[in-house]
Amino acid sequence: MSEGPTSGLGTERHSDAGRPLRGVAIQDFDRALKIAIPITCLVIALFGAPLATSTQRGGTAYGIGVSLATTIIFLLMIQLTKAIGGKAIITPDVAAWLPNAMFAVVGLVLLVRVRT
Repeated sequence: MSEGPTSGLGTERHSDAGRPLRGVAIQDFDRALKIAIPITCLVIALFGAPLATSTQRGGTAYGIGVSLATTIIFLLMIQLTKAIGGKAIITPDVAAWLPNAMFAVVGLVLLVRVRT
């Protein structure tokens, strides 16, 4: 039995509209991320306020280092959750909001622990 040039094609699962499910999940993630990104500003402020008010040694260089590390970790989390949501391991809406939720929890913990 000979396999033609199109064998193996069309084995991808598709949505009702005929688009591949992976593409649909990524589009859903991008749509949810458009809503989640404006909230990110508030979450980062919640996260950064306790760090800015703490009086630790290290000065400016320490603050810049923590800010850069926080930004890199947040961006990596967005890319990671995009991949997970794109493969429909978790729903795209949860994937888009997960970095915000995690940073908000850490920000609240830091806010509670800050000394005034």
